[in-house]
Amino acid sequence: MGRPVLQTPLCAALGIEYPILLAGMGSFGACTPPALVAAVSSRIRVTLTPRPDEVIRITSALGEFVTRRDKIDSCEPLRFVLGAIAQRAADLPAGMDIAIESEFSEKIGGSGLLTVVVAGVWIAHSTGKGSAYRSRLQAVSVWSLITFLLESFAFIVVGVEFLDTASVVTFPDRWELALMSVALTAALLITRGLFMAGWFAIGPTFAPRKFADRKGTAKEFAAIGLLGVRGPVSVLAALSFPLDFPYRNLLLTLTFGVVVLSLLLSLFVTPVIQALHLTTETDAEALRAARIAVSRAALRQLDEDVLEAERLGHPVPEKMERRLRSTAVRRVDSLQASPEQAQAAGNQLRTQRDLQRSMLHAERAELHRLRVDRHAPGHIIAKLTHELDVREAALGQPGRI
Repeated sequence: MGRPVLQTPLCAALGIEYPILLAGMGSFGACTPPALVAAVSSRIRVTLTPRPDEVIRITSALGEFVTRRDKIDSCEPLRFVLGAIAQRAADLPAGMDIAIESEFSEKIGGSGLLTVVVAGVWIAHSTGKGSAYRSRLQAVSVWSLITFLLESFAFIVVGVEFLDTASVVTFPDRWELALMSVALTAALLITRGLFMAGWFAIGPTFAPRKFADRKGTAKEFAAIGLLGVRGPVSVLAALSFPLDFPYRNLLLTLTFGVVVLSLLLSLFVTPVIQALHLTTETDAEALRAARIAVSRAALRQLDEDVLEAERLGHPVPEKMERRLRSTAVRRVDSLQASPEQAQAAGNQLRTQRDLQRSMLHAERAELHRLRVDRHAPGHIIAKLTHELDVREAALGQPGRI
């Protein structure tokens, strides 16, 4: 091996040997976290040795491949390396020997499904922090459709695969398979319960604020522990096993059984959770608390903005400030009102929104007339239609607050 020629001052500054970097997908590293980029960069070593001829020889755990600089052949396992070389082939003075060493085994694979799930969780976690409202609105509409299509396809695949897989499993027999599925479901519930108990014990050390209400947290953890493995994700993960994986059909059948038992168990567990009051608050209560918090934050920000405007010599008009403040205060008061007051306020809000919808329908009818009579160009009609759609979406479904 020759002397590594890719060692640069940047490598020394970053504490790595070679500048082999992993480009993050998405904006601001939303898909590929910096930790993963650093891990890959520090675990792969590349050595380049110039040659006196046009030959390019690549040596790695994926195999050895020889081609020429002036005519780069294809090789599927090394397509990324060859693609990078092909882009700069005209700038290379001659051929070279490339040795690629990695601390990761080439035999370590991963489920594409699990990769998508992890990436989706990461994107969902980071979406609300840096994306604009337009991106979120588009993401909701687009991903709702994609989710519906993918889930429909997943359930079809699961159903078809189950019939084929279960029919070829001859050992153990059906009764033994049923008992094994029950045992696995019980083991999963016990494992989940032990995990939640362990996290309940050590959680206050890492997140004391989240565990401030010990009794409420214990109820929530108990409810989580009673939940099983439901949905197609578990089955699809099992389907990602290679066809020659040992006992693949048996594992798939058992996974099917565990998912079915978990779905059936949820029918009995949900009433038990509700009867024992194992949840600290309902979704409605959580939504109410969150609305109060954001409304109070809006009032605090309004106070700061008004003071800042006065300091800069451009005070906010009193009428504008009063209108903005009254809207936020009225929202907080309605959320903190007694049940009777809240019901009366809810009825008034429903009436107001019904009137707003009626006005929107009149606007749509007039917009339709303008389009038919050609009193407005098409792009103006499209823009106004989009504005009406956004306003109607903000009103929510009729009869609901």
